[in-house]
Amino acid sequence: MLNVDTEKCTGCGECEEVCTFGAIFVEDDVAVVDQDACTLCGICVDGCPEGALELYSEESLPATDLSSWRGIWVVAECRSGVLVPVTLELLTKSRGLAGELGTDVTA
Repeated sequence: MLNVDTEKCTGCGECEEVCTFGAIFVEDDVAVVDQDACTLCGICVDGCPEGALELYSEESLPATDLSSWRGIWVVAECRSGVLVPVTLELLTKSRGLAGELGTDVTA
């Protein structure tokens, strides 16, 4: 879960600007997080000049049976509408892994 320290937050909007998922907006000079839209990627935490954002985990969820899961997913990260170069590296590596496992890659 993403938490906003309202004592530190100045409402500068930096977090809102860097969030590619539109999960943060500034209201009454304080950042507000749409927890349903937030993917917990953490880019806003790095982008906050005041250190007002913090990621923390909720209680552990029960184990999930992964035996029926297939494929490899790669998150294609964008900043300011431009694909982040590391995404291409991840796609290359995932393609090699998918070949070894006999599965598909989705980005």
